[in-house]
Amino acid sequence: MRIPFRRNLTALTFFLFAWPALAQLPSLLPVKPVATKAAPAAPAATDAISAKDPQQELADAQGRLRDTQDTLKRIQDQLDQSTLAINARNDLLKQFNLRQTLADRYAQQIDYLKQLQVLDQKIVDAKQQRDSWVPPVGTAPWSVVDGDVIRNEMLVYGARIAQLGKESAALSEQLVGLSREKADSESRLRQLQEKADKTSDAADRQGLDDVRGRLALQTAVIVRTDLDRRVKDKDRALLEIRREIASRTWDYFGGRFVLPPDVLANAKADLQGAIDRDREAELKALARSEAAMARLSKAQSAFQRLDQSKAPAGQIADARAVLDIAQADESAARSEVDRLRQLIEIGGYGLQVWDARAIIYGNPRPDATRLEDIAQRVSVGLIRIRQARDFLQQSLTTREQEAFDLREALLVTKSALDRKVIAARLSSANAQTDSARSILAALDKFEQFLTVIQSELGIYSQDRTFGERLIDYWQRLLGISKKIWQYELFTVDDVLLVDNREVKTTRGVTVGKSVGAIGILIFGFLLVSWLIRSAIGLAERRIGLKSSAATQIRRWLTVVATATLIILSFNLVQIPLSVFAFLGGALAIGAGFGTQNLIKNLISGLMLLIERPIRMGDLVEVDGIKGRVTSIGIRFSTIHSSDGVDTLIPNSELVEKKLVNWTYSNPDARRDIRVGVAYGTDPVQVKNLIKSAALAHPDVMTQPEPTVVLDDLGDSALIFTLRYWIRLGAGTDGREVDSDLRCEILDKLASAGIDVPYPQRDVRLSVAQPLPVAVIHPNAEPEHR
Repeated sequence: MRIPFRRNLTALTFFLFAWPALAQLPSLLPVKPVATKAAPAAPAATDAISAKDPQQELADAQGRLRDTQDTLKRIQDQLDQSTLAINARNDLLKQFNLRQTLADRYAQQIDYLKQLQVLDQKIVDAKQQRDSWVPPVGTAPWSVVDGDVIRNEMLVYGARIAQLGKESAALSEQLVGLSREKADSESRLRQLQEKADKTSDAADRQGLDDVRGRLALQTAVIVRTDLDRRVKDKDRALLEIRREIASRTWDYFGGRFVLPPDVLANAKADLQGAIDRDREAELKALARSEAAMARLSKAQSAFQRLDQSKAPAGQIADARAVLDIAQADESAARSEVDRLRQLIEIGGYGLQVWDARAIIYGNPRPDATRLEDIAQRVSVGLIRIRQARDFLQQSLTTREQEAFDLREALLVTKSALDRKVIAARLSSANAQTDSARSILAALDKFEQFLTVIQSELGIYSQDRTFGERLIDYWQRLLGISKKIWQYELFTVDDVLLVDNREVKTTRGVTVGKSVGAIGILIFGFLLVSWLIRSAIGLAERRIGLKSSAATQIRRWLTVVATATLIILSFNLVQIPLSVFAFLGGALAIGAGFGTQNLIKNLISGLMLLIERPIRMGDLVEVDGIKGRVTSIGIRFSTIHSSDGVDTLIPNSELVEKKLVNWTYSNPDARRDIRVGVAYGTDPVQVKNLIKSAALAHPDVMTQPEPTVVLDDLGDSALIFTLRYWIRLGAGTDGREVDSDLRCEILDKLASAGIDVPYPQRDVRLSVAQPLPVAVIHPNAEPEHR
């Protein structure tokens, strides 16, 4: 019983006194990265130890350890005495714990000093190797495998040097804190020493012994921490020398590498072999996982059955334990399956990386677009690896903490059933921890591989000539253009007929398809318009087709050809016509409000073309505008007035408003001219003169014959009205005919001595009172009444 008691007591003392120092060790717990800076000044005791010879330091540490072990032996002998009082035993136990902790610290110091001796010898050997460096055998170009070895060494050395620098800086900061604690203890020791010299109180002496013990322990911790920092500094110096040697070899290579086909084949074969082995292991692990799942399902059923049947508590507890063990086994089996699957996935990415390297080294002038794509994929891969590593690191920390708690619980658990459950959970946690570590190691190797590819791309980019750079820029431009050309704007659902069955599919509408459809539509429209114009012109020349009919035919053919071209162009570029339904649904609200007038005019234009209330050349009058119709469009029509102004009238107004078509049913139009002659003139003579003037005009129709009537007895003249008909043609203007007839009538009336009187009025004045007459001087002021 003696030895277990000492071990338990030693362990308890170790955790009480040494745990604050162990919690600061960067090798056990993660340390927050800090900026690398010079180590602060160590305390005087540390400087004295650091200044000694390593052999002397080792001898001193071994001597301190022997003295401490002798002291522990004497204290243990005293503790074995059965007549020892309780207070004395407690004091001895306290001294024993302190000496045991110091012995552990001295043992750690000895271990660090031995490591320093080994590192010193390694540094000497590395310096000799650096000074006697010789170039590698062989001639350029070297195999990429040789370059990979050197490059991986440089990457590993660089990462390890950076990590050691952070750890050394953290230890330096710890030394500052420990030195402050030691200074506080020394100050406290001096105060207690002065107080103890004045009095002989036992409590003061006990406090003085406690401070001395704490000070001794703090000194040991400072020395141990300083030695740990020195070991890391030595290790970092050794790695820097080795990295310098590797850099010399790498610089000698100068990027002159080649990837032989046999090397590529062997590398891919080895990687594929590893993938195949992982696949076989995955199948076995999957079988174990399925078996564990079956056991878990069986255990769940058994537990639920006992729980529902109100079985005894002992049976339910046993079933619950079996269920927990089955759950732990299933989790462990599933973690193994996940580990193998992720390793297989990483291996597949590795094959893709070797294919990328074949592109880089297999062509003296690889395509710049493909290189850029490789570089982008490598960058994305590195980002995803870092994200996966962070997640796995968190999971690993959680599993390690879970395993630690389970080990602690296993030590204190007394029930055999509970121990089985805890052991099963601990095994599952260990299995998941091992899986996470395995995946982390694979990710680290794969990250190094991607870093190698990234550096190779950088070397290739630096070694290109000006002409190669121009070619690369042109290739990148083509690649960007291709991406833009293939950019998918949206997708459209389509239905295909396969083996007399409708199959729903989705087609993408890309920029290239859209541009192609527009190009085909524009070229086809120009070609079809030229063909239609040529055909209509030939019909007008050969068969005498009227211009108005030719215009209508041309417009209808253009509409039909445009619709056909739209369908044809969409089919040629494989854009389904259901895109119109998509666009119609997406733009229905906005287009409904924004294009309602346009659609109304389009529909009105179609109605005008179908119903033909007006035709080309018709003389119409609408909304106070009078003229001939020169064109009838889909959206608007053109009316050319007599003053030479072309008025564009929307088709909706021609349909909705009052429209006067002078030549709708026939081109004949009746016109009226009013003429007044003096009273006393022979009416028959006047009628004959006016009628003869109308018949003499060439534009006046003889059938129906012009008529002259005495229309009214005016105030100052006899009013005669001439009604005649003219045929409204392209060269006939009714106003000109009216003017000609008026001139002719005036001439005939003047020749016959018939006057056309001025308007006459009779004015009468009321004389009921005399009108006042007065003479007013121009300068006289008017009277105001």
